[in-house]
Amino acid sequence: MKKLLIAAFAVTLAFSACKDDKDDATPATPGQTGSAALTGKDWRMTANTYVISGSGSDDGTTDLFAEKEACEKDDLTRFNDDKTMTEKAGATKCDPSDPDSKPGGTWELMNNNTKLKVTDGNDPIIFDIVTLNETTLTIKSIDTDAGVTSTINASFTKN
Repeated sequence: MKKLLIAAFAVTLAFSACKDDKDDATPATPGQTGSAALTGKDWRMTANTYVISGSGSDDGTTDLFAEKEACEKDDLTRFNDDKTMTEKAGATKCDPSDPDSKPGGTWELMNNNTKLKVTDGNDPIIFDIVTLNETTLTIKSIDTDAGVTSTINASFTKN
């Protein structure tokens, strides 16, 4: 359970940055899937929740996206062709001295494009891909430990 809570915060960090650059990606072809749908564009997080059940008094949903500062909600993530990620600041920087972009870890599609492995630091996080197309990325990670189920949900929109 502790590992999944850390993962929830890692998702928030791995998929966020601080300043907007114009989208220089070529538009996605309708019907693209897999890495063709994921790469070459900036993704903006639109939702991020952490749900816990089976623990008793700690059960419930935490809206991690709502807890973000306004200057973090417009941050972008780019999945590069070389399997690296770049975090880009949105239009509003939290600190004007923050860089426009920075490395954001690595990524890998797995199991016939049904799972997304994100590594930012030491421990990789593997997400089930709920939706991946040219405009939407929705991922979920479920972990059960000692009867307690923790779920991370995150949604992104092509910027």
